[in-house]
Amino acid sequence: MNQIGFKNFRKFHELPPLDLSPVTIFVGENNAGKSTVVKALLATLDFIKSRVSSVENDAWMNLNFYFNKSYYTHLGTFERARYNKAAENEPITFIISTGDRRYEINVEKSDSDADVFGRVSKINITLLPFNIELCFSLRSDRKIHIVFHSHPFSGYNLDEIPAGYPQKFPGELKKYFNEMSKDIEMDMTLVEGVYFSSEYIADALLQSFQIRLSATIENLNSKSSTQNDLGVFGLTDEIKDFLRKKKTIFSKKYFRQIKQSDINVEYIYAHAVTQTILFSAKDTNDYHVKTVHEYANLQVGEGSPSHDFILKWMQAFNIGKDYKITSVGGEAHLVKIQNSDGEWVNLADKGMGSIQLMILLFRVATKMAEAGIGYGTKGVDTLLIIEEPEQNLHPMLQSKLADLFYELNHEYGFRFIIETHSEYLIRKSQVIVANKHFASEEELQKNSPFRVVYFPGDGKLPYDMHYRVDGKFSNEFGTGFFDEASNLIFDIL
Repeated sequence: MNQIGFKNFRKFHELPPLDLSPVTIFVGENNAGKSTVVKALLATLDFIKSRVSSVENDAWMNLNFYFNKSYYTHLGTFERARYNKAAENEPITFIISTGDRRYEINVEKSDSDADVFGRVSKINITLLPFNIELCFSLRSDRKIHIVFHSHPFSGYNLDEIPAGYPQKFPGELKKYFNEMSKDIEMDMTLVEGVYFSSEYIADALLQSFQIRLSATIENLNSKSSTQNDLGVFGLTDEIKDFLRKKKTIFSKKYFRQIKQSDINVEYIYAHAVTQTILFSAKDTNDYHVKTVHEYANLQVGEGSPSHDFILKWMQAFNIGKDYKITSVGGEAHLVKIQNSDGEWVNLADKGMGSIQLMILLFRVATKMAEAGIGYGTKGVDTLLIIEEPEQNLHPMLQSKLADLFYELNHEYGFRFIIETHSEYLIRKSQVIVANKHFASEEELQKNSPFRVVYFPGDGKLPYDMHYRVDGKFSNEFGTGFFDEASNLIFDIL
């Protein structure tokens, strides 16, 4: 996940896309908008990963954006979700960038009395490596407006080889842009009568585009290359010549590689910690139980990367030196922790902070095992959104959370969005950045593992605190955060 932004959503008229780093930390006043950004991201991903299968009367195109489906992002109705000062006809717009794509989704008020969903009127998908903009109109005209830009996307490195692309991809991409003299625009219609077998919405739209584009290129020199036969409007000689020249790259697998929506997101919300001895598999709504049950069912063996990861960090957090999970009649699990003196005790008998940390470690270890870490896979493609991980933790342990998140990104590829009020977590992130000894601000901005975004409240937009090479911030926090402890000290002098 690279960016998140929106218009006319909740308390914001417009939130320009926020850049996200490997570990992005949201901090600020209560009700300042941190959760709003998270809800926008989760709701957008929920829509993008919705599946379509029906083709009867183009029913798959009647796309609804639901505001009451997800437990974590339950917003009730369209009107509750829309910015309260927006005009009656203004849509809600969601913008995210992930992997090789940028999405912009327009959601209008539906005709439904229930108002629990909005009608998706337009989806813009930008294929970032190629800087191709696809504007899908989901109204009655079924129109696709396409812009092949003659310059690379500003945030994309032409020398990078994204996962899954062949070695010669960067060279082909540079050649692609070097041969383009100017932006090329054309219009198509969506393909009718194609069966999309339970595909993600975005992938179905891209498939429609690719089918139409392939048909256009294949028939350029035939008599059937009319606008009516191809569903193409304004097929000028210039566009024909352009498509002929780009036929190779459009047909190769690195162009088709874009047709993927593998976005793996885990939301770890702020949940109450309970001192449960037996984790019953029947308590499916209990986050602790669910986490223990899923990890235990993977039967992670001793010496595996997931197992060793838990041992390392439960020792770092002073929880114990070993753990074991035993099944109780196949209906529940019992978690035991070995203390430094060798004694085995129930996890429930440890402190609230230790319980919370073990649940976090089990959840991360589950993702590692599912991704096959240590068995031919070097990293995971998972975004973890964690709400207030510092709950019940001593300040020293709060600071160690920064070490944990850094290692999980650096060693395994996890990405994070952290909602926090912990000064200690942020201070430790500054130390980590300073100890990287970046040679310049430019190098830091490109390679820093952390980004802190401050939400000032009062309707003001959040802003990047911007680390300096010495670990300090270029910008200032609002009152009541870093300065609060100092102010209280002055009060007693």
